[in-house]
Amino acid sequence: MADIRHRVGIAVPPEEVYAALATVEGLSTWWTRDVDGDPSSGGKLSFRFGGPDTGAVMEVVAAEPERHVGWRCVAGPEEWLGTEITFDLTSSGAMTIILFTLDETTFSRELAPLAGHYPCLRLGPPWWFLDSPEGMMRFRELATETAGFYNTVGFNDDTRAFLSIPARHDVARRVDCAFLARLVIEHRLREDEAFEVAHELTYGLVKKAYRL
Repeated sequence: MADIRHRVGIAVPPEEVYAALATVEGLSTWWTRDVDGDPSSGGKLSFRFGGPDTGAVMEVVAAEPERHVGWRCVAGPEEWLGTEITFDLTSSGAMTIILFTLDETTFSRELAPLAGHYPCLRLGPPWWFLDSPEGMMRFRELATETAGFYNTVGFNDDTRAFLSIPARHDVARRVDCAFLARLVIEHRLREDEAFEVAHELTYGLVKKAYRL
């Protein structure tokens, strides 16, 4: 699946950026002037681009004030259907930037070297995009050698499928422990170090990254 990523710095407070993403008035100032609908979570927004027909309809899947806005295309050009668009807002200063991607090869080719070099960068968990135990193991194998464990954020999940969250966390912990066990067997990590890293991947790194 193709992945397009942009990071843009804007010299205004987060609440102003959020207003540009989560109000009809704000949206009409930067993408197309012809927009209407309900910008709250669960609502739908219609965008038109110079013609009488609706160019695209976006379902608002998330609207967290000053933090996050998410859309899913439910009507429009065929190649747009199902596309998810997310806007994650962070303020400047002592910030942590958490990177996610739809392209798993990007972890080793681009993101892991950056996270290993820049202190503010962390690699987001692979569950959403590498949605299988094998994919999660590939993430460990591709990213850890370059970025290390402590430049990731452990594992976290959303609540769209609330009842599946315990199972997802269990899978993630089993995969991470299997990876750690292999390092211990190969004498690349001591057993006490593996226990410490397992705790950090489960609890410490997430708490630190999201400042919980």
